Amino acid sequence: MTRSFVRRLRLLFSDPDEALQDHELGHVPQDERKPVWSLIPVWLGFLSAPDIILAATTVALVSSFEVYIAGLFVGLLLVSGVATIMGIVGQRTGLSTYMLYRRFFGHYGAKLPVSILLITRVGWNAVETIVAAKAMLLVWSFIGMEPNILATILAVVLAFTAFFGYDGLDFVSRFTIPALVFTFGAAGYVIVTNGGLSEIMAFTPSASERMPFTAIVSLVFAIWVSGTSLSADIVRYARSDRDVVVANYGSIVPSQLFMFVLAGAVGLVTGYANPALGIAELLGSVGAFALFLAAWTTVDNQYYSAGLAASELTNRHKAPLLVGIVAVTALLSFADLTSVITEWLVLIGVAVPPLVGVVFADYFLLGTRFPEIEERGIQDVENAVNPAAIIAWVAGAGVAQYTPLVYMPPLLGLLSASAVYIAIRKLSEALDLSLYRAPDGSSTEPVAPADD
Repeated sequence: MTRSFVRRLRLLFSDPDEALQDHELGHVPQDERKPVWSLIPVWLGFLSAPDIILAATTVALVSSFEVYIAGLFVGLLLVSGVATIMGIVGQRTGLSTYMLYRRFFGHYGAKLPVSILLITRVGWNAVETIVAAKAMLLVWSFIGMEPNILATILAVVLAFTAFFGYDGLDFVSRFTIPALVFTFGAAGYVIVTNGGLSEIMAFTPSASERMPFTAIVSLVFAIWVSGTSLSADIVRYARSDRDVVVANYGSIVPSQLFMFVLAGAVGLVTGYANPALGIAELLGSVGAFALFLAAWTTVDNQYYSAGLAASELTNRHKAPLLVGIVAVTALLSFADLTSVITEWLVLIGVAVPPLVGVVFADYFLLGTRFPEIEERGIQDVENAVNPAAIIAWVAGAGVAQYTPLVYMPPLLGLLSASAVYIAIRKLSEALDLSLYRAPDGSSTEPVAPADD
């Protein structure tokens, strides 16, 4: 896949349209689909985020380490399911997450959810860059600049590969992922050899801070649901449903269990609320450089996804839109958003899962297919709004908002949106109401999947 990236670089000045082509407004053709061994490192790159490392300590400090690991495992299984739901639809249609929402919510009905997802991508990138900048400056103080300034520089520099679509992501992941695995393994080795294991296993939060198991699962689900719900952006390049399942479960569960456990351990041993700083302290320049790589491989993925969202909103190709997205991210890097990460996760946990619930209900439970849309440009969808999808999304978000954390509000929001959507479909059919329309106004009769 490195050859594909090099080829794109060569075309940049002679044929920029071909160099930056990413099928952001249409379908990925079958002859451009990738093998599963290409999808896994790209997904791992998307998942290996400094801000997620920061969130790991937040979860580790509110439970015993055994409960923390068990909650991680269950939560990661659930978010892998979310990734698989969106990924299979993306693989069958060849559409990005945002174009799928246009397909299910309507041309204008998709604008609000896509806008929310675009904001989350830009916000995460602002957090990524400031976390990486602080870790680098802890070790390389000779750089001699404020963290916010370095974060702004990173926000600009790390955007380059995102302009080249999937091949750019693949190029970065090929050498950053092995470096990250080595770094986290080295951090674990240092902890064990210095007697930190017994300290970790003995850790017990105070009674006022302790959270039950289901609340831990909810936090893990909220941390990851925003990213995993975008799996179609990557696995629309998959060749089969099986490859989607292998790429999702083979990437998310083992890699994040490994990273979260070690990140939580580093935070507990070093005392840093931000374990990225702890890794930098434990491993020095090696740790700081690895966190720079983690920022690069995640930031370019976030930019890539944000560009796809901007393309859906404007119906334009993403390359020029990325310039504006990078500029906004650079400005936000001056504000240290790490202080509001908990509130950020709560917002994501409320807004994102019900979107997936609508797709799950319509495509999998009701079996609705729109082959005419899948065969022509999705941008030709004329239906402005699918009222059923909007109502179900709002209802699911309301359930998530008012459900206590112990009852896993993100998951209940997803399931509630699915239930409301099905109820509206049945009511619409029974009473001949206009609460549901197919995205192009065609028949709502289910048909067999074209790509099964």
